[in-house]
Amino acid sequence: MSEIFEDITDNGKVRPWRERKIENVRYAEYLAILEFKRAHDIRGCGEVLRFRKIGDHLKLYQTWFCHKRLCPLCNWRKSMKNSSQLKQIIAEAV
Repeated sequence: MSEIFEDITDNGKVRPWRERKIENVRYAEYLAILEFKRAHDIRGCGEVLRFRKIGDHLKLYQTWFCHKRLCPLCNWRKSMKNSSQLKQIIAEAV
């Protein structure tokens, strides 16, 4: 059997991909009940995550996200990106 992959940050914190994907599927089901066309796009968001080994780390290098504004998975990734950019700005300002 293969092992379950855990994405761990530099701080040692585990990134909750599984929990975010479960939220994503639940949201897509709500949209499907309401017969919105975007339900299919949101359900397929982040289905495949491919990582590339760089040194002793794995880095996400290929995936398909829906980029919908209310998608839980895309919102989570956007918040990680924004916090990273904010840390860089603060580090340079100080």
